[in-house]
Amino acid sequence: MSPDPQLLSKHQLVSEGRCRAISGKKYREHFLEASGAADLSARYPGLNTGWRQVLRIICGHYWTGKRLADAKMAREELKRQCPCCTIDGPESVLHIVWEWECPAWNEDRTKADTTTGVKRVERESWAVEGIHVMLNPNDTKKKETRLLWLAVFLQNIEARRKARLSLYISTGTAEEEDRSDGVAERPPGKEKQYHDTDT
Repeated sequence: MSPDPQLLSKHQLVSEGRCRAISGKKYREHFLEASGAADLSARYPGLNTGWRQVLRIICGHYWTGKRLADAKMAREELKRQCPCCTIDGPESVLHIVWEWECPAWNEDRTKADTTTGVKRVERESWAVEGIHVMLNPNDTKKKETRLLWLAVFLQNIEARRKARLSLYISTGTAEEEDRSDGVAERPPGKEKQYHDTDT
């Protein structure tokens, strides 16, 4: 005896509705939390570029010089040095923001401190906790302050950082790169741009 088609379709609708409700609940819990990056981006809309970069860091998709070199999208030297300050050590999120205090961004850190009311001593203590704990502390007020500071800072540096990274972007052929002064020379019309949409 086969099931009644009307009962089956009612059961499917109820099951589908339950799945949607469960999915919606998970989405609200994890992505629409108060003081999350999505919530803060709505409250501080002038920082769109900064919020986009914060979300990339949270998701693990922030393009550092080392990551570009590992993906064969930039010259190998970025595995060993920061493109912005050229110290010995690869560029990482911690290097850009806290760890070695990349000297290229000292002024921008101070501006972000002033804009958000964060004291330098407080900000420097964040790095001790590690990047994921730093971005998601148990205290909601701390989380909002830290995410806002990071969005302001990243918004301030993004255009200049991309310009510096673009000097190291590989074009794909060794013939097109002249490494005589450490900067890739490209023939006219062969420019490779590093855009915000490149992920």
